[in-house]
Amino acid sequence: MITKELVSVVITTYKREHDVLREAIDSVVQQTYKNLEVIIVDDNGLGTEVQIENAEMMKGYGDKVKYCPNTQNSGVQFSRNKGILESSGEFIAFLDDDDVWMSNKIEEQLKPFADESVGLVYCDGYRFYDGDVSDTEPYQNYTITGENITFDMLLDFDYVGSTSHPLIRKICLAKVGMFDLKMPARQDYEMWLRIAKGGYGIVGVNQPLFYYRCHRGERISTNSQKCYIGYERLLKMYKKEYRRHRYAKSGRVMQLCKHSFKMKKYVRSAWHMMRAFFISPKQVLDTVKRKTGSK
Repeated sequence: MITKELVSVVITTYKREHDVLREAIDSVVQQTYKNLEVIIVDDNGLGTEVQIENAEMMKGYGDKVKYCPNTQNSGVQFSRNKGILESSGEFIAFLDDDDVWMSNKIEEQLKPFADESVGLVYCDGYRFYDGDVSDTEPYQNYTITGENITFDMLLDFDYVGSTSHPLIRKICLAKVGMFDLKMPARQDYEMWLRIAKGGYGIVGVNQPLFYYRCHRGERISTNSQKCYIGYERLLKMYKKEYRRHRYAKSGRVMQLCKHSFKMKKYVRSAWHMMRAFFISPKQVLDTVKRKTGSK
């Protein structure tokens, strides 16, 4: 078991309520694994009211956090990359400013890294609503633990989840590169694909170790236009891989169908549904079964 290596935790923040941001930071500061550095990248823009208030709040943490404000609002990918460049740890984790970790998250996720081939360790968790952690449901119903998640498996489904979940060996990022600034959404999923394609092992811890906050505030995952563009870019970036893996390709096209519908682009949505069925009827039928709960 790894017991002494420094873990860098990057928290990016933008227009977040102070009590919610404080809850996220406290969940890191209070980890059972203590060899941590906490890097706060403030993307509100230097001199803005929110940034000034955040800077004042950070003073209360003293040397427990390193505060790095962006000169101007530059986006979450830029901010995460900045956090990576500011980090000193052998391992790196990211936490969205509205999510919360359980106190033993890092301790438990470090254990699989005893295998030097492992590059990323993810975990299970819960969604919670309206700030009430007693009102929860599983984050996703397709978590796989106890085996390595291959690149082809990740093409089918994002088993890792959002950026708040994994712990990553920093050398992976040095090899595969940092977050893609051209991705308006799903830049996390694209990063997991790159890590797997780079030959690093990806494994899951069979424990719920985080809380994913569902709300109406700022969140990329609720912006259908950005998600649509993100999935379009994924299909182009991995065109060769999706050509040989039609089931996975159909799944991404189904996402285009979903987000077209949310944007009220109904003709486009119907076109993507027909396209997905042509690529892989099985994927479409499996998706319908999952959504309806039928067998």
